[in-house]
Amino acid sequence: MTLDDRFLEEWTARLRDLPGPRVVAVYLRGSHAQGLATEYSDVDFDVLVQGLAQGEAHERFPAWLVPHEEGLRHVSVSVTDADAFLRELTEPARWAFGWPVSSPIRPLWIDPARPDLRLHALTHPTGEPLLEEAIEDLSKIASAFTRGNETGVLVAAADLAKEVPTLLRLANPPRVVEHRLGAWDAALTMPVTPYGYRDHLARCLGWIDATVRERGLSAYRLLAGTLPIIRPFASAFDATGDLGEALRDRRLDRYVAQLGAPLAAPAPDRL
Repeated sequence: MTLDDRFLEEWTARLRDLPGPRVVAVYLRGSHAQGLATEYSDVDFDVLVQGLAQGEAHERFPAWLVPHEEGLRHVSVSVTDADAFLRELTEPARWAFGWPVSSPIRPLWIDPARPDLRLHALTHPTGEPLLEEAIEDLSKIASAFTRGNETGVLVAAADLAKEVPTLLRLANPPRVVEHRLGAWDAALTMPVTPYGYRDHLARCLGWIDATVRERGLSAYRLLAGTLPIIRPFASAFDATGDLGEALRDRRLDRYVAQLGAPLAAPAPDRL
C-alpha cells in the first residue's frame, strides 16, 4: 500500500508549521517508508526541530485520527531535537539484539541550511553482547524462585530471553536489520543456537504455556547452552572484568549451573 502524493504534501506542510521550535526536517518512516505497509498500518512521520536553548530537551509525540476512504487513518508523529536525533544514530538500537541497523526513511522536506539531515536511512552501529546482564537475570530468577516470587521469575526470564540473542550473534553470520520485527526474525532464525533454543525462548517470553518453574528452567538452559557456543569469542568480554577469562576456564559454566540448581532440582514445584 502506498500513500498518494497529495496526502504527503498536505502533511508535510502541516508539520512544517507545528508550533514550537523551528522545524528543519520532515521524514516519512516506518512501514510506509520500508514498503511494508498494509491498509491497517499507521502513517509515521519524524519531525526534527532546532533553536533550543543550550541543554534544553525537546521530544513529543502528537497523533491524529483522520478520515480515510470509509474509515480512519492513524497519523503518528515524533518531534525531536535534530542534534539529539543525529546523536542517537551513533548508538546501538535497543531493540536490535546488537545487530547493526539500516532502516529506510523518506525525506519529505529538509531545511537547505541543514544538508546533514538529508538522510535516506536511519543507521545504528553494532551493539555489545549482554553477558553480564544475562548472568544477573539468571541470578534474579533463582532468587525469585527460591522466595516463591512468581512475578520476579517471569520478568527476569523474559529479559534474559532478549539478552541471549545478543550473545549468540557472535557465533552466527552477520546481519543488518531494518526494523523490530526483522530483528526478531534474525534472532529466531540464527543457524547456530543451543538445543531447544526456540522452544526455550518461547517459554521465557510467555509465547507458549508453561509453569513458572518451566520458564525459569528454560532461561537457565538457554544461557547454559549458549556458553559453549560463545567460548571461542571470549575475548569479546575481556574488557568487562573477569568474564572473558571465566568463560574460557569454565568458571562461568559452573556458576550458571549453580544458579540453575534450584530450578532443575527434582523437588516438588513450589510455583
